[in-house]
Amino acid sequence: MTTSEFDIFLIFSCGLCLLMALINALRSRSRGLSSYFLSGAFVLMAGALAAYRFQVSNVVIGLLGTGVFVLLVADLAYRSTQRKPLP
Repeated sequence: MTTSEFDIFLIFSCGLCLLMALINALRSRSRGLSSYFLSGAFVLMAGALAAYRFQVSNVVIGLLGTGVFVLLVADLAYRSTQRKPLP
């Protein structure tokens, strides 16, 4: 894979993450707070991909990745509290 092909892949992936963030934000009425956690995680992932594309410091990329992880764990914790108990 050439550098230009990899750059196209990163840009496409960034756009896909932003599209998924928009879709999750639009589903906030049915999914509640969970959709905001996922939207935030997708936006941070898009930011991490863009930062990697533009060769930003690894510290920034690591912080963005940590933010993605924190939001995904928060979503998991929120969903586990919203489960209905089995009869």
